[in-house]
Amino acid sequence: MPLASNAQSYEGSRVLAGLSTAAGLSLDKMNFIAAQLAALLIGIALRRARCGSNLLRWVHIGAGVWLLWFCFGLQSVHMMVQASVAYCLMYCLPVSDSSLPAWLSVAWSLAYLSANHVYRLYNDYGGYTMDITGPLMILTQKLSSLALALHDGHLAKRGRLRGSESRWCHRVDELPSVLDYLAYSYYLPTLMAGPHVFYSDFIAHFTAHTNSNEDKQYLNRAVLRALACTGLYSFLVLGLGPMLPYY
Repeated sequence: MPLASNAQSYEGSRVLAGLSTAAGLSLDKMNFIAAQLAALLIGIALRRARCGSNLLRWVHIGAGVWLLWFCFGLQSVHMMVQASVAYCLMYCLPVSDSSLPAWLSVAWSLAYLSANHVYRLYNDYGGYTMDITGPLMILTQKLSSLALALHDGHLAKRGRLRGSESRWCHRVDELPSVLDYLAYSYYLPTLMAGPHVFYSDFIAHFTAHTNSNEDKQYLNRAVLRALACTGLYSFLVLGLGPMLPYY
């Protein structure tokens, strides 16, 4: 499943090819925008549906897999490969006072991401076609932080955890179930472009979420701010960008 080397070899969906031509955008960027908007609409629907936490997890996994396939085609398999091997390492390597098992998992994630970057550099030097390396960078942060948080959780149980308050807040005491792990890996709000979210914050979203009016108002304001920033940056890039000599 080679990484895209140019627009012709782009493996994502071509359903929006006509719209991308009309908008003056490359297909990979149009698909990315559509995926982000779809994730936003799915999030709104989930809040209105008030479905159970397990169903929420399955929706994040299913929708995440579909959006990645829509944008990157077969390249999306790289996400599952990286996540699966990292989980096997965290499951099989014994948790101990030594941080070596955690760093082995981190090393795998970084090595796999680096291999994809090198492959892209070799086949698309100086290119700008979007590919799976974007979501892989976010996933690498998630998997690395989870491996280290598990080690911190082990140290905390033995009363040997030292360091900043952040390590205490974000520690993970037990290896997540496969369902929780995949939902974290394919978590829609952070799937395509981040930002990175610690596992402790992610799981709190499902276990401590409320439907109070204050909570809804806060989230509505956050979404509106994000949309306003997106509109502003889109205008700067699409409207003013072509006027600049280096664009």
